[in-house]
Amino acid sequence: MRCIIIDDEVNAIKALRWEIENYLPELTIVSTFNSAIDALEYLKSHPAPDLVFLDIEMPEMNGFDFINNVPDREFEIVFTTAYSEFALEAIKKEAVDYLLKPIDSEDLRKAVEKLKKRLAPIQKQEYITENLKAIKGYNSNESDKVKISFDGKINFMNPEEIVYLMSDGNYSKLYLQDGKEILLTFKLKEMQQELPEKYFFRVHKSYIINVQKISSFYKNENFIVLNEKINIPLARSRKAEFIRKYL
Repeated sequence: MRCIIIDDEVNAIKALRWEIENYLPELTIVSTFNSAIDALEYLKSHPAPDLVFLDIEMPEMNGFDFINNVPDREFEIVFTTAYSEFALEAIKKEAVDYLLKPIDSEDLRKAVEKLKKRLAPIQKQEYITENLKAIKGYNSNESDKVKISFDGKINFMNPEEIVYLMSDGNYSKLYLQDGKEILLTFKLKEMQQELPEKYFFRVHKSYIINVQKISSFYKNENFIVLNEKINIPLARSRKAEFIRKYL
């Protein structure tokens, strides 16, 4: 799993790097930052890591502000801090764990185990999908099928059956053309990985739409209408990409 470390204390980064490199071979440190602002710039032009070790008290931008500046976060967070009073806020940010400095080796190992459990459904789905591809030998038409797990099985759906998906905490809701609504036991970012980009676009941290269902786009008001009646917000951070791809 790929990770980055954000901490304004050089010695704290060195200590955490040593722990990871010596005791957690499943983690690969791809970069470290003394500034949350520099880390934000990095994420704009590099693939998102699986995990970010994030200090809270930092000059210019603290850890919570860093998260607020990544509205469509695609990575997990482990907070690393010398202050215990931030624990409740860390829980609200859906962090994997909250580690107090100096970081204990056993606490760090437990945090990574929690991360593995959180990512396990995604990895299992990817494994099943890849094996089904090998067995069935998909042709170009079949590859357009959307593979979604619900009702205890993997369902192969045509893209036109799906109108949009909406985040519901640790779950997602699937809205179909026939009016049905299905609760999925996957986060929206997990579902995004399963959907073909030529049909689906994440317009907001809480919504993925089927672009074939777009009836109109209100550019100044930043919202999209699906099937002539469903209004979906378009995040400002996604607007330029949406226009470049589909308009």
